[in-house]
Amino acid sequence: MEPVRLELPAQIDVPAYNYEVLSEKGLLIFYESTELDEEGKRKWYFSLLDTNLREVWMQYVQLTDGLAHHSVSKSSGQMIFLFVTPEAKKVSQPVYEMLLLNLETSSFHLMGGSIPEKASVKGMSMIGNYVLLAINLQRYESDLLIYNTDNNSLKSIKHGIEGQSVIQFVAGDVENSRFLLAVKRFENNRFAADVFMLISETGELIRTWNYKDNTNYLHAMTLLADSSDQMIVAGSFDNEIRRSSVKDAANAPELTNEAKGVFFLRFQGDEAPIGSFHSFESFTNIYKVLSTEDLIKIRQRMARSRDVGQDMGITFQFFEPKLIRHQDQFIYSAEAFKPQYRLETRMDYDFYGRLVPFSYSVFEGYNFFSTLVVSFGAEGQLNWSSDFEIRNVLVQRLRRNVSIIPDQTGIVMALMQSGVLTSKIIANDGRQLGQVEQTKVESTFTNDRLLEERFSHINHWYNENYIVSGYQRLSNNRLRTNNPRNVFYLQKLIFD
Repeated sequence: MEPVRLELPAQIDVPAYNYEVLSEKGLLIFYESTELDEEGKRKWYFSLLDTNLREVWMQYVQLTDGLAHHSVSKSSGQMIFLFVTPEAKKVSQPVYEMLLLNLETSSFHLMGGSIPEKASVKGMSMIGNYVLLAINLQRYESDLLIYNTDNNSLKSIKHGIEGQSVIQFVAGDVENSRFLLAVKRFENNRFAADVFMLISETGELIRTWNYKDNTNYLHAMTLLADSSDQMIVAGSFDNEIRRSSVKDAANAPELTNEAKGVFFLRFQGDEAPIGSFHSFESFTNIYKVLSTEDLIKIRQRMARSRDVGQDMGITFQFFEPKLIRHQDQFIYSAEAFKPQYRLETRMDYDFYGRLVPFSYSVFEGYNFFSTLVVSFGAEGQLNWSSDFEIRNVLVQRLRRNVSIIPDQTGIVMALMQSGVLTSKIIANDGRQLGQVEQTKVESTFTNDRLLEERFSHINHWYNENYIVSGYQRLSNNRLRTNNPRNVFYLQKLIFD
């Protein structure tokens, strides 16, 4: 049996292809081409593949040149793609374009506009025919825009936050037709409160909750709807609230904040929020999650300390936390990473011509080393915690590496790396089922030899089917041409 696999020519050092799974309808792949039309518009190609990775149709759409893909949202048989001016590109007036795809008719509709100078789109979500755009403005202000895709109308939402505000998270609750929003409010550059909002699909403000804990500062948060008038907030926290500034919240907070624990908050109506905060030092398996460098430092600190109750300083930097409702549990997961540098030394000459050594640090990438998985109960109690080790993942840009997928037996954690699928299954009560398994994923030809692989990932597709992807450099001495070959691949797996 040959693998169900698609290969496209690509350079392996820079990701060029994007894809979205559409359950049993197939998979949509899209990418930016090198082609420009007569008006200077850039052609983006979109291709629908069936469940056997065979092409159903291909179309191209002309977009403003220089835009980058930002995010995708799906709702009611439609998909909307957001393209924005990259923040690194200095322009007087950044623009954005939204491309609406009707999956039933396979037709595209293009909308767009401009945003103020130095503004950035924080997030986007779609419910029915309405799209919410969350924008962080310069001078630490924020704005919310609602698009009606039926008549192309656009309106601004008055969120009621005065002074400085930075949008942290945007999500859509399709079941209850509302948007969920998290905003940090500041006064004179200092933290004032976390604001959580429920907004109707048409842009009306349903409910607002203000929350502030004088001892804990929330960051790396994610939101989830629980019922028509409830919101679940989970994430990480630290106790350095005095040091929290509006600049840190606006500029890459995942790089400036180190978490000392995880929290769970439930907001409902006018009732006081139900909350729980869990320090990492209370986790029984936390030392397995630590990187080798941090573990050595903590053990040295413990050996020197005479105070048993002293804070051991266990902290993590997390990227893109996820929160999943699984039966009667809320499963929180986040990947821990550290910026990695190397020290280089070269010789230089001083004013008198003498050789002098000169040392400097060189950024190598972000080293991901573990995934923390935590189960919360409905009242915020910590049911269990687990981990998934990540080895030798060093990337230049922050991204998710491990897929967390709930199924009937429990939670499946999977990592695709260097042609090998590593998986671990946790039962609903937190017990590990079996051992960590590793399975080699075969390529197109039996004599292929993997030389290098980057940006690999695994996603759940439908039922027991999964899709793995990545960029590979393959060698095969039996091929007369195109050897070695550089490809972007998509491969279908059945994962029991």
